[in-house]
Amino acid sequence: MLRRRNGGRHRLRRNRRHPSRGKNADRLMPMLPTQPEEQHAVHLPDPWLWFQALRYTAPYQTSMHRHPAWQLTASLEGEFRFRTEKTTMHIRPGEWILIAPGLRHDAGSDSQTASAIQIFFRHFPADLMPEFAGRFNLQRKIALTGSMNLETLRHIRSAFMQHTKPDAAYCRTWSCTLAISFIANALSGLPPGSPLNVSPAIQKALEFMEKHFAEPIGVKDIASIAGLSESRFSVRFSEATGFAPMRYLNTLRLACAQDALLGGSSVEEAAFSSGFSSVQYFCRCFRRETGQTPGEFRAHPFR
Repeated sequence: MLRRRNGGRHRLRRNRRHPSRGKNADRLMPMLPTQPEEQHAVHLPDPWLWFQALRYTAPYQTSMHRHPAWQLTASLEGEFRFRTEKTTMHIRPGEWILIAPGLRHDAGSDSQTASAIQIFFRHFPADLMPEFAGRFNLQRKIALTGSMNLETLRHIRSAFMQHTKPDAAYCRTWSCTLAISFIANALSGLPPGSPLNVSPAIQKALEFMEKHFAEPIGVKDIASIAGLSESRFSVRFSEATGFAPMRYLNTLRLACAQDALLGGSSVEEAAFSSGFSSVQYFCRCFRRETGQTPGEFRAHPFR
């Protein structure tokens, strides 16, 4: 609440915005914005696969946000709280939570000391994890919790910390293998489930977008591949993925652009090689979806 003097009168101006509904509430964020006391990040070969270990020495709370990738968080110490618009979930040492891309949530902890490991990944690899790929890759509205052996989690954290040399190819390959093992290990206790039912039309559209996202395509082109009108396609696509078609397409393009930036490309090169029509539009999308400018991301990709 701000008190302002105006012509001898006092006028009260209230901030009516709900803390979880600010102007950045829907931005896609690559990680928790609250800076922990200790943070170690390992960027793995896939542009949307990275690991980080976090340690907090005071309670913290984030605002509502979304990620463009799956987020698997496992607690090593302390209790963490995750809230979606429908429920609140807690994880304690030895427990994990899996949050789908695009699901709005916040995170926090009331513990004086809390530590966790996290894996962010764009998709479940169909060749290595066929069951999970079929069940989850197109799901955008779930948050699951489970548990695994605490000593296993500690071993995974230690192993990652010992293999973080970015110039050693074998370390990056090993880390990628460990990341996939971590995901599979964590989810292995889930009850069997059947693959998601995605209509052939939407499946065609997804495959087309994955192959041609760097080309100058739009909703009209994608709807034509699906054999639907633009309006009907947009509705069905959003129902299946949780994203509007163009936002999903831009998510694919941004993933490619981030990989290019991490590989040393300039902002302009990253923009055009990933399918954006202008550098200005690319920068606007990038900042809206990640909370960083392309230059900031290249300098500090895990901030």
